[in-house]
Amino acid sequence: MMSVLKPEFVERHISSLAQVPLEWTVGAGSFYQLNLKMCQISSLDFGFQWGRMAHRKHSILDQPKKILLLDVSLNDIVFLDHGQLAPFTQLRMLNASLNRIEKYVGIENLKLLAFLDLSHNNITKLQRLHGCITLKMLNLSVNRIEDISSMPSLVQLRELHLSNNKLKSLDGIQALPSLEELYVQRNLLTDLIPLASSFHLRILNAVDNNIASLKATMEVLQDLKKLQSVMLQGNPMEQEPNYKSRLMAATEITFLDNISIRPHPKYQVQTTHNHSMDSLKNATRQTFLEHITEKKQVMQENVQFLQKRILTLQKDFRDYEISALSDLETCLRYMDSLSLNDAQIYSSDFLNDRIPLGHHAPVSLKHHQKLNRDFGEVDPYPRPGGIISPTGNKHLRGDYKDVTDTDEVLRCVYNELARKQEDEQC
Repeated sequence: MMSVLKPEFVERHISSLAQVPLEWTVGAGSFYQLNLKMCQISSLDFGFQWGRMAHRKHSILDQPKKILLLDVSLNDIVFLDHGQLAPFTQLRMLNASLNRIEKYVGIENLKLLAFLDLSHNNITKLQRLHGCITLKMLNLSVNRIEDISSMPSLVQLRELHLSNNKLKSLDGIQALPSLEELYVQRNLLTDLIPLASSFHLRILNAVDNNIASLKATMEVLQDLKKLQSVMLQGNPMEQEPNYKSRLMAATEITFLDNISIRPHPKYQVQTTHNHSMDSLKNATRQTFLEHITEKKQVMQENVQFLQKRILTLQKDFRDYEISALSDLETCLRYMDSLSLNDAQIYSSDFLNDRIPLGHHAPVSLKHHQKLNRDFGEVDPYPRPGGIISPTGNKHLRGDYKDVTDTDEVLRCVYNELARKQEDEQC
């Protein structure tokens, strides 16, 4: 795990930006991205001074203002501070997702930042966003945020992701007058009242919350005339009579819970109208926007699936770790019962060979293998029916195929070893 980033390492991870989005509003010239994704770094502490590397000819390290994109996702970073982010004054996109970030300061100095991704971290509250006046997309999904009432005024923010947090209220969302897309699924929300002034909202995902009142929800949504897609399944109000038809009647949405409930409004092209070209452009614009919306919904479903998969993998590992440590304790208890002579035959190689990756029981000590009768060799794949000693010798015994309890298996092994000692003494 790297703690200080050396100039040679950083230079290897800088590359040209093939295309710069028009909305980033940068001038002509060459621009770059610094991709430190999945580099096993624990901090953004640089072992050199940005902008003071003139001795390295044609080095971007001497021109940090040329870096517009910084990706530090999938690392082990715990905090971001002023000194780490200070060199990147022209940064437009920062991806610090999938780390262990608890605190982030210095982001307020990134005055031109448009996209900020801090999802999948350990953030508990909003911090230092007041200076990000050009921010258009903010992703804080899969954190531990309970309150957003301190949300600063971000007048250009259009897209906000807060899914998989611990929010009980959306109070604070009023500070985002240009908000068009809001994703707050899988929280603890009880109502949507703070959205009453989000007049530019087009997409709302509030799946799997605690919203109980359909009437109160309709009163909020009916005034949001630009709202097109709403996802509310998994809330108690979904069980109310005529849930779908009442929402349709109260709003002008075209998608409810990912299902089309009414056709898209179409622009009628009138060739005889004086402004027919404007009508044609509007129809073209509408068609493209519909395709973009459909593709975006598919993308979001895939992202949600991957997020669930990540959480499942993390849980599976925690379960495995608990099981493995329990097995370790069982093995150690058994080893305490061995005599010195018995313990000497269990070499490191023997143990490594008999504790495979992903084991769920101390298989090294309940070793069942089959003797190849034709060649006198040991079958490397264990199965019930025999016990193999570290020297590879077969010791016949009773049928233990029904023995599954870990402690019972270890007792059987101990008995077989004791029987072996008795045979040798006879």
